[in-house]
Amino acid sequence: MFSITHATHEFQEHYTHVWQQYGWQSHHVDAFLTHKLRHTYGVLDATLRVVAWEPDIVAEGRAFAREAEIVALWHDIGRLYQVRGDRILGNKEYEHGNEAYAMLKNKYPDRLPLLLAIKIHNKFSYDALFQEDDYQWLDEISQKKALLLTKIIRDADKIQNLTYDVFDHFESLIAFDVHIYKANSSFMSSEISDRVIESFHRGEQVLHRDIRTAADAVLAQYSWCFDINFSSSRRILSSLGLHQAVCSALQRLGVKEELVHKIPLLV
Repeated sequence: MFSITHATHEFQEHYTHVWQQYGWQSHHVDAFLTHKLRHTYGVLDATLRVVAWEPDIVAEGRAFAREAEIVALWHDIGRLYQVRGDRILGNKEYEHGNEAYAMLKNKYPDRLPLLLAIKIHNKFSYDALFQEDDYQWLDEISQKKALLLTKIIRDADKIQNLTYDVFDHFESLIAFDVHIYKANSSFMSSEISDRVIESFHRGEQVLHRDIRTAADAVLAQYSWCFDINFSSSRRILSSLGLHQAVCSALQRLGVKEELVHKIPLLV
């Protein structure tokens, strides 16, 4: 029976397999896998909230909600396997959505709407879904399901990452980007790059290649809100005080007060 219990067991099997293979090798790998475990259940929690608070999703019924929960549990299965050492940082990041899709499609070929949502969850835009050959072969009802599941998981993933990075692990977020840009001695500058400001004026997500400073890194994550799909997702982020947290993070970096006050309210 294909149930949430079965889906949980599937996720736990992948997690256990990877940990047994690689988790003992270093504290870093063990910490990464623990983080992904926490993240996965955080995304599941965000999914439950979005599904429960969005009228159009509620109207799809309990069976659909269960499928959204399964997508949440499985969305980062491919990410677990990056501990093999073949991940590349920066603009050629390990493509974990594709990895998960390839693994799960072999086992669940009749669950393409769910698996396509997993494949597209980390792409720059959900428009990538429409380019997938497997999406083109689906009937209209299944295409609608794939699109709705994709929008849900993309929102839930952003909610979890935003609340974790900006609220609780701001230093880790900056440290990650320092690792990428360690050759750039000006990265810890409190300046905001012109291209980042221009992206906000256009109402677009900041491109990774446009990040030049720590302040840019914070605003790049905040710009994910331009890609939020549901009003319920915005209400969740607003109720958590995301805008205030972003402004606080910028102030801690030493960004000029007048610039901080110009940051638009996105949620």
